[in-house]
Amino acid sequence: RRGVLGGPEAIEALGEGLNRGSLWSPMRAREWRTEAAAALARIDLPEARQVLEDAAERGSFGVRKIARRVLGGMTNAE
Repeated sequence: RRGVLGGPEAIEALGEGLNRGSLWSPMRAREWRTEAAAALARIDLPEARQVLEDAAERGSFGVRKIARRVLGGMTNAE
């Protein structure tokens, strides 16, 4: 699974995956985005949370929806 180990490279790659879409397969793109957002939440670093917050604020409609759902499920233990 991606994102289990974390680190800056994983955060960057998952952020790109979260924001990538596919005109030809929107259902698959939603699955990829959901998996990327969940992996970012599991990394549990401030940088990963920032990627999710940025996506929740500035992403496309689908990205914002997924990021907000994942952020809502995270604890605010920072």
